[in-house]
Amino acid sequence: MTFSSKRLLQFFFLFSFMVLFCLPARVFAQGQLICIYTSPAGSCWVVPKNSTSKSLLKVGDRVNEGDEIIVARDNAVELALDDQIENIIHIEGEAAVKLSGTSSADTWNIDVSKGKIFALLDKKTIGEKFKITTPNAIAAVRGTQYQVWADSSDSKIYTYKGKVQVNGRKEDGRPTDESVVVKAGKKTTSHRGEAPKNPESMTSDEKRQIDAIRVLVQQSRKAYIDKIRGGETDEKKRGDEKNKEEGLIDRALKEL
Repeated sequence: MTFSSKRLLQFFFLFSFMVLFCLPARVFAQGQLICIYTSPAGSCWVVPKNSTSKSLLKVGDRVNEGDEIIVARDNAVELALDDQIENIIHIEGEAAVKLSGTSSADTWNIDVSKGKIFALLDKKTIGEKFKITTPNAIAAVRGTQYQVWADSSDSKIYTYKGKVQVNGRKEDGRPTDESVVVKAGKKTTSHRGEAPKNPESMTSDEKRQIDAIRVLVQQSRKAYIDKIRGGETDEKKRGDEKNKEEGLIDRALKEL
C-alpha cells in the first residue's frame, strides 16, 4: 500500500469515528429556559421572537429571549433555567408569557400579560435579577417561592417562602414610587396606576392551593433531574464505546 493510500485510509477511519462517536448528544446554551413538563393534552405553544406562527412546546425544547409562551385554559407548562435546574417557572393557562430582558444565566424578566405563574427559586445566586412583570405590577425576588396571578385589571402576588418586593405600575408602565415587601404567608393586590395594597395574610385555602402546586413542581423537577442523570449514564456508555472504537482504529492503522 502506498503512503498516500495509507494516509487516505487513516483520514477515512478518523472522520467516520468523529461522525459516529464524537458529536455531542446534547447542546447546552447559556441564557435559555428549557421545558421540563407540559400537560398531556399538548395545549402549550411557543411563538418565536419576530414571528407570528406558533409551534407545540415539548419537553426538552428551549425558550429564548423574546419568545412567547401560550398555555390553553386548564393546562400547564414548566420551564427551568438550563444551568440552574433548582429554579422552575410553573405557568397555568389560560396564559401568555414572554421572556425578556438580558439573556444571561442569572438575569431574567418574565412578562405576564395574563395567567398564573408559580416561581420555585431555590438557587440563591439568582438574586434580585429575577423579575415577574404584569400589566399592573413588578415583582422582584431574592431566592424564594411565590405565585403571581395577572389579568388586565389587577395582579395578585402570594409569597410561600422568602420575600418579594412589589411595585405597582403607572399608567405609562413605569414602576410606582411606592412598593411593599410581601413576606412568607402574605399576599398583596396591585391595580394599574396604583401602588400595591398593604400585604395581608393568605387564607388557609390559598396556602393549600399554593402548596399543592409547589409539590407538583418539585416532582417535575426531580423527574427531569432523574432523566438527566439517566442521560449521563448513557453518555458514559457512549464514552466506553468510543474508547473501544479508538482501540480498534489504532490496531487497524498499525496493520496497514
